[in-house]
Amino acid sequence: MFTLGKKLKDAGCPALDGWYEDMGGKLKGDDGRIVPDLSELIEACGEGFGSLQKHGERWYVASNPLTKLECGETPEIAVASLWLKLNGR
Repeated sequence: MFTLGKKLKDAGCPALDGWYEDMGGKLKGDDGRIVPDLSELIEACGEGFGSLQKHGERWYVASNPLTKLECGETPEIAVASLWLKLNGR
């Protein structure tokens, strides 16, 4: 998730405003958290967020309208991947 978090930060994801990279290469928020939470990532997707579902061990997120589909091991990874796709990254 840290590499994905860096990609989001570098791409200007609003969910990572106020976040910085620490000496260990991890993204940290001003409040000490290490990754943005799911609600922040969904909010960053805005109207482009459609739905999130778990099938087996994977999480799947669809855009609104349904033009993009992403998946990940956690809901945060799936939604972060969707944000990158929605924003052309």
